[in-house]
Amino acid sequence: SKAKRLIAVYEEDGTNVEIAVRACALSRNSRPSIAPPLDCHAQVSDVDLRDSLRRHHLPVQDGRCRVHFFDFFDDAARDVLLVQLPLDHDGIGQADPRQVHLVIVGLGAMGRRVAIKAAQLGHFANRRPIRISVIDRAASEREQELLFHYPGIRQTCDLTFHECSIQSTQGHQLIEGWCAAKDTMTSIAVCLDDDALALDVAMRLLPTIHDKSIP
Repeated sequence: SKAKRLIAVYEEDGTNVEIAVRACALSRNSRPSIAPPLDCHAQVSDVDLRDSLRRHHLPVQDGRCRVHFFDFFDDAARDVLLVQLPLDHDGIGQADPRQVHLVIVGLGAMGRRVAIKAAQLGHFANRRPIRISVIDRAASEREQELLFHYPGIRQTCDLTFHECSIQSTQGHQLIEGWCAAKDTMTSIAVCLDDDALALDVAMRLLPTIHDKSIP
């Protein structure tokens, strides 16, 4: 009843939401009316669940408890696209005929955030929509899931899915062809859920990328 802030960061979103709900109930029942409200921060990595909770104002907030939902992946995706992996590299001018092209390897938790953020941020001086190419073993299933939750995403970007493993000849040929194209400004984001595998794949892709300006 005396805490100023509570942060719930369990691996399971449901556990964090339950903690937030219980914290609000406890604050409502036991927190002194003159005390400042409890700030409860809950990690919810499922962007769709997070949006639903916000849309329906759950858990119910009052003067004794304020709930804030956040997502490490969402913040990381924004940082990648704006700082670490700028989509238009050093900038793209109004007369530049090239199309900004983001290749995403793996559309898991991080890859999905990167795709959504890229579609939101992909507005450039030459007015050409961003092109997003996804390589994933379960590309068809990932595509349907993404379009179910974001049916309008194709109105903001050129989005294509390629069902294959990046650890295959087909996957490497796709990367090599995209990197050699002169009409695009390409960047590659390896977003496999297994960190060690993602690093290994990224290192193995380096010899395929002959243009060293491609991040």
